[in-house]
Amino acid sequence: MIIKGNVQTMKGPVSIASLMEGDMVITAKRIPSKVVRVTKKKIKTGLQFKRNTSLVVKEGTAILTAYGMKEAKAGTVMMHKTSSNVPDELVKISATEGYELVLSSGDTVLVNGYGVEVEHD
Repeated sequence: MIIKGNVQTMKGPVSIASLMEGDMVITAKRIPSKVVRVTKKKIKTGLQFKRNTSLVVKEGTAILTAYGMKEAKAGTVMMHKTSSNVPDELVKISATEGYELVLSSGDTVLVNGYGVEVEHD
């Protein structure tokens, strides 16, 4: 679940809060996929990336690391980026809501340059 961040779309980065059904997003495999549904849900805590501060995910959300998909939890992680791998740290923060994305295909979307797992139909 994505709490805060800019999802890569066919028109450029779009805030998760502004993403709508029918928008075309870019998966971590660089393939366009249609947004089937965006659902806002209440939550209590999130994890903010120290290096990539504009990205916040719910604890337990799968993220694309240099070692494959891993469950997000507080601590240091080696994140996979397009041209390299970068160390980053996840820090717990309070949050009130997050967004669950459902795509027509693909299971990982690019958010602030990092791959974040989403649902697909």
